[in-house]
Amino acid sequence: MILRSCSWPVTGPYYCCFLAKAKAPDKNGIYGIHLIHEIEENLPRVFHESIADSSLKLFCRTLFAIIDETTLDHYYALLDYLSSRDLGDRLDINRPSITNWGSGVRFVQGLHADNKLNIPKDSIFAQQLGRMSREALLGINCHEFYAVQGFVNAIKYFFEPPVISPQTVPSNYVYC
Repeated sequence: MILRSCSWPVTGPYYCCFLAKAKAPDKNGIYGIHLIHEIEENLPRVFHESIADSSLKLFCRTLFAIIDETTLDHYYALLDYLSSRDLGDRLDINRPSITNWGSGVRFVQGLHADNKLNIPKDSIFAQQLGRMSREALLGINCHEFYAVQGFVNAIKYFFEPPVISPQTVPSNYVYC
């Protein structure tokens, strides 16, 4: 299953894409999850273009983002951009299902400790996850960990049945 998680600009716009191998979930139904793409871009137009292009290239239809009064302008700007490229109906933008920052991060750390996350060591995500502090878990400086937030936004998607029928491809990965 493939999904893309987008964390709206707080300190900077960040976008990441994860893939879960379709075979062999563990006894808790958890698949191994792989970071396959990430973007950090401060120019809104370039950021939106990257989201659209990557979504098409990687067969991704689901974006997760925090949508509230502080991010609404970014949300509408992305919708306008997608509409201008006739992609408005090809991408679904959802709110994250885990809203408790500390719980989400502890769950991600547990996946990492159990070797359920395959993330390149030089990725923004790996760097931020590696320097998590107790203060960050309490939400004190969580804005510094926007890449981790991007994954927390989407994590529950890996544990729910897909909303469309998956397409199996020869590599044994399932794209949703």
